[in-house]
Amino acid sequence: MKKIISVLLLLSMLITCFAGCAKDDAPKGYQLVSGEDEIFELYAPKTWVSNLSSGVSGAYYSLQDNIVVSAKTIRNATNYTLGQFMTLAIESYEAMDGYELVSSYESTTLGGEPAYVMEYKATIKDKDENGEVKDVVYKFKSVIVKFEATLTMLIYSAPVENYDTAIADFDGIMANFAFKTFAEGEIEKDDFTVLVDENTPEGFQLASKDKYEFRFYVPLTWTVQRRAYNPSAYFAKNDLSNVSVSSKVLSDDITDGASYWQYYTETTSFKLSDIVIDENAKMGGHDAYAVEYLATASGLKYRIKQVFLTAGNMIYIFTYTSDRVHYERHLDDVNSMIELFEFKK
Repeated sequence: MKKIISVLLLLSMLITCFAGCAKDDAPKGYQLVSGEDEIFELYAPKTWVSNLSSGVSGAYYSLQDNIVVSAKTIRNATNYTLGQFMTLAIESYEAMDGYELVSSYESTTLGGEPAYVMEYKATIKDKDENGEVKDVVYKFKSVIVKFEATLTMLIYSAPVENYDTAIADFDGIMANFAFKTFAEGEIEKDDFTVLVDENTPEGFQLASKDKYEFRFYVPLTWTVQRRAYNPSAYFAKNDLSNVSVSSKVLSDDITDGASYWQYYTETTSFKLSDIVIDENAKMGGHDAYAVEYLATASGLKYRIKQVFLTAGNMIYIFTYTSDRVHYERHLDDVNSMIELFEFKK
């Protein structure tokens, strides 16, 4: 179980993206860069650019410097202590290419709560100005905090040579980080709320909220992660098979599902094998591009199915992740989710 969670942490950690948002009551000189559904308020200097529209709460210092700060919360379903979760996080970091510990974790505070902070290096595949893929050594500062029934990670990352450029800004970001006020048990209750509407098929629930332009249904037997920014759900505490839908604005490099998959294979840090491609897939009745593959991280293999649907100027990405033991067991559910996906009219 511990290894499963550590690899799923790593899978979620390596997602990055970009865009903007603000709030009137932000601290002077700062802007709000966290989503309305988050349990925290993350502020970055106004000189930074918000990353929020990509689906990740955070911001970047500049495209040129590749300096990024992001925060992510997961529900503490197994009631891990902060120390236990820190151990799992370190396991996920160790799975990254070229991992090197810079400073062992130390006690700190974040949002008024006890936390741990550590620094490490890892090698990330990136594209240069000519579009060539290269290995870049990044340095990270990671802060992990436990708050009620959740665990939150705040991460600052930059190429090693640019790390010190904005590290002082990160000190301010940490100082202004705050958790929202909740009534006792409110987080736990909200996590298990079942959402339906007049279009919800029998036996299903909505994993997506009203603000999305699509409806993403999952079976009632799955648990929707209400605090996740992107619509997502997992099967059970002892079977962390999970599904999610994210989206990305099309670009010169990414124009459809095939080009997105090519970009992913060129930049991912995971070892991919047993790749099966379906160029004639469907998602909610729309033409799509689907891929099934094995991703190896920290010596463990995870089976993944992704479906890429291009609509307008966006690409919608359905992802199912599981271990090899449980993957086939949930395929009927997963294929139903893909079939029932729909855009609002």
